[in-house]
Formats: sequence, C-alpha cells, structure tokens
Amino acid sequence: MIDAEYLIDARTTTHDVRWLYYLLLHTALDSATKDSAIPGLDREDVYARDVCVCPPDEQRAITASLDRETARLDALVAKKERLIALLQEQRTALITQAVTKGLDPNASMKATAVEWLGEVPAHWQVSRTNVQTIPGAITSG
Repeated sequence: MIDAEYLIDARTTTHDVRWLYYLLLHTALDSATKDSAIPGLDREDVYARDVCVCPPDEQRAITASLDRETARLDALVAKKERLIALLQEQRTALITQAVTKGLDPNASMKATAVEWLGEVPAHWQVSRTNVQTIPGAITSG
C-alpha cells in the first residue's frame, strides 16, 4: 500500500515528538520511494528502517540543542539572504548608473527628453534601442 502522508500521534508515543521530527528528517525517507512518476512510500519500508533510539531525557536534551542551533542557523541564513538581496540591489544600481550616467562622476551632463533617463553625459547620444543602429552591436536574425 502506498501512503501519501504519515503522522505521529503524540498521544500514542512515549518518545519526544520534536525528537521524532528530527529523526525522521535524518532517515531520508524520500530515498525509499519506489515510484518514478508520483512519489510514494510503502509503510512496510518505513517500518523496516533501523533507527537509533535514546532514552527520553536524552531525546529532550537533543531536541533542545537542535532547536536552539537550527534557530541560530536559520537566523544566520536569513541575514545572509537579506545581504544577498541588498547586494543584488547594489549590483542593479551599479549597472544602471554605469549605463545611464557613465563612469566619470565629474562628466558634464545634458538633459534628455526621456523622463526615466533624466540627464546623460554631454558627449552621449540618445537614440532608440535598435541594436542595428548601435555600431558594432550584434544583431539578431
């Protein structure tokens, strides 16, 4: 029989439920699936898996430690993700600045009729984005 969902009933186990959660994460049950198109897991395969079981007081200690450490790591990941987002914004701003204002911050600027573009370096031309009109550009075709 292929089951789509498994659950642990806290009322029927003597084990710490959070410890069981971490144990199940570790057992890599997704590697036991026998189906190729629709993932499924035979309960007999789950029941046949060997696992290490420690006393309840150790289960609680392990759970407390893992909860604390995974929360710390999750917070670090969140900080890194925020930093990555800021760096991506900085990258976009850098590219925008370079292709619309050039590299010389002291360059003489001139106004354009293009609202979103604003001012450009005085020696630049403003033209439509037609790759064929930009000398040396690659054209599609």
